[in-house]
Parts: sequence; structure tokens; C-alpha cells
Amino acid sequence: MNVASDYRDSHTAVGKGKVYHSSFSQYSWRRIMWEWEQRTLVEIFEEKLPKDGTIMDFACGTGRILNFLQTQSPNVTGVDISDSMLEVTRKNLPNIEIVQADLTRDNVLKEANRQFDVITSFRFFLKAQNELRIEVLDTLHPLLKEHGTFVVNNHGPAMSLGVLLEIFYGRLKNLIRTPEKKVTFYRMSHKHFKKLLNNAGFEIETTYHRSVFPIMNEKTPRDVSKFEKFENWCSTKKFLRPLARNVVYVCKKK
Repeated sequence: MNVASDYRDSHTAVGKGKVYHSSFSQYSWRRIMWEWEQRTLVEIFEEKLPKDGTIMDFACGTGRILNFLQTQSPNVTGVDISDSMLEVTRKNLPNIEIVQADLTRDNVLKEANRQFDVITSFRFFLKAQNELRIEVLDTLHPLLKEHGTFVVNNHGPAMSLGVLLEIFYGRLKNLIRTPEKKVTFYRMSHKHFKKLLNNAGFEIETTYHRSVFPIMNEKTPRDVSKFEKFENWCSTKKFLRPLARNVVYVCKKK
């Protein structure tokens, strides 16, 4: 089973960046989810982002989110530790400020007295080990301005129908897989994530959710656009948030 014991090492393989980046155009679920996340960010920024405000994207990877953020503000910074991922970012976004560092071990931004109006972090916390989640949240807190906004997502909520089905069928398949081909599955409850955020000094102001229809695999070959009307309706119903596969949290400092 090829799983990095430290999530810091999970996206460092040569060529990983190109494969990861292309998946958001190759697979319909990821493509449509990213389109929704952009609409959600626009709605959040209309209220929370000052004119020409500063934005930092933590674990920016291949720059997918940075590319969008630069349409919202001229003051955008990306942070990541992976050469493989940042190779794609630097090629596609040569004018964006990139900080290659592990801020949990060397917080060069804090040392430079940098703070941001908005900090974003997508697709990081779900698969990070819990100790790293805590370290990262403690690291990001002082980098956010006093009245700033922290936007973060969980793309594997513990009660999501799609996630539960994926884990159930995946574990059955693991019974017949060879050890090196067994798959690890991840989920994180809203209660646990809220506790982590609170302990780090963040308070959840509001949430957005998407993908209630039980898609078991983000890389499904199925065209999920046929469910968009249903998903649009589900996204307006707060009581359906526990069943959704992707939840975006809008947080402030306590």
C-alpha cells in the first residue's frame, strides 16, 4: 500500500503535478466541482475581500486556485513545499508570488511580518494526518489579519453518502487486492473539523455544500452534469450538508 506516512511527502513524486493538474479537466466530477467552488469563492469575496486585498493560498499545488484568485485581487501569494506541483504553477503562472516552504517548520511569512486579508486552503486537510492538521492551523492563524477570512474545504465528510459507499465497496475490494494494491480511504466529520478549527482560534461563520448525489469516485467516467439541477436544489438546503461530498467553510478569528 503506497501511502505516505507524512502528508508532506504525498505530492512530491516526479510528474505528480502534471497528472494532478490535468484531473480537473479530465474528470467531470472534479471539473464541475471546481466550477462550483469558483462561484462560491466569488460570493464569499464579494462580502469578505477588501478592494485589492491580500490573498494567500496554502498548499497551492499546481496553481489551479491561484489562477482564479488572481482574477479577484492583484495581491496573491501561493505556498507549497512540492517541487513537482510548483513546477506546473511556475510554468503556468510566472507572475504569481510563490513561496516554497514548509511553514510549520520555518514560517518565513510570519518572520517577515506578513498577514493576509484572506487565506484559502483546498483539498489539504482531509488526507493530512491529524498532527499535521493541528500544526498547519496553528501556523496559519497568525498569518490571517484580525478581521480576515479563512476559507477551507473538506472533500470527504464522514457522513457523505458518496464517501460512505466508496469506503464500503473499496474495503470489500481490498479483501481480494494484493497488499501493494490496497487502497486507503479518508473521511473527516464536521464535528472533528470544527473542533480543530476552534482549538486553533478559528470560528466557522457559514458553510456551503455540494454533491449530495452519491458519487462514489471523484474520477468517475460518468457525466455528472445531468445531476446539476438536483445539486443546485440540494445546495440551498442546510439540512443536507452532512450528506454532501464537498463542504466549504468560511471562518474568522475568534
